[in-house]
Amino acid sequence: TFDRQGQCTFVNHRDDWQGKLTAERTALGKVRVDTWGGWAWINLDPDGEALTDYLGVVPGMLDPFGLQNMRYRWRKWIIFDC
Repeated sequence: TFDRQGQCTFVNHRDDWQGKLTAERTALGKVRVDTWGGWAWINLDPDGEALTDYLGVVPGMLDPFGLQNMRYRWRKWIIFDC
């Protein structure tokens, strides 16, 4: 479990780890997050370009369709023998 700053707030059986799970080792790494079209976009590259730069002209072409308002109408489950 993590707080809003990415710090780990719970480790099951913390004593079993002999002090190895420190705050530095269990904190979440920072990521770049942006939103567009009803989606959250996560970039793990701290030096990656901004989402708006990456998408370029795409938002202008797709915004009239209101992607953020779309909902799925059906789904299908398939079970494969593996």
